[in-house]
Amino acid sequence: MRERKDDVPVLVEHFIQRYNVQFRKSVTGITPEGLKLLMAYAWPGNVRELKNAIERAMILVDQDMIDVTQLPIRISEPARGSVLPQAAGDQLVKLPPEGAGLDDVEKELIQQALQYANGNKTKASKLLKISRDTLRYKVQKHGLE
Repeated sequence: MRERKDDVPVLVEHFIQRYNVQFRKSVTGITPEGLKLLMAYAWPGNVRELKNAIERAMILVDQDMIDVTQLPIRISEPARGSVLPQAAGDQLVKLPPEGAGLDDVEKELIQQALQYANGNKTKASKLLKISRDTLRYKVQKHGLE
């Protein structure tokens, strides 16, 4: 796909139609800003990575078009004005020199997911790739209610 950027819009449309049927949605397409980001991305995972990005966006979208906010952060960072330094690359969490407890890291990721999903626990659990029940347990465990 890196050499065939012209295929990206066609594949995006194909995957949107496919997931409209699978998820019983009626998404009409992707915003120009979202498509621009997809076209600019390097696609190290090739077509499978694009398919997964559109599937994730279709799960999260609650409007008629996919936009930048539903795209994975690694793709949409430039449009979101990410505070992560470029050197961090795909690193999700940067370990401070003094270290960090796993509970603290878990709590921070849950807070970020809930914030990103505007408090929607179903969407946040999908972002974290855990069940909604697991998320509810961890929210209670960390006192995030």
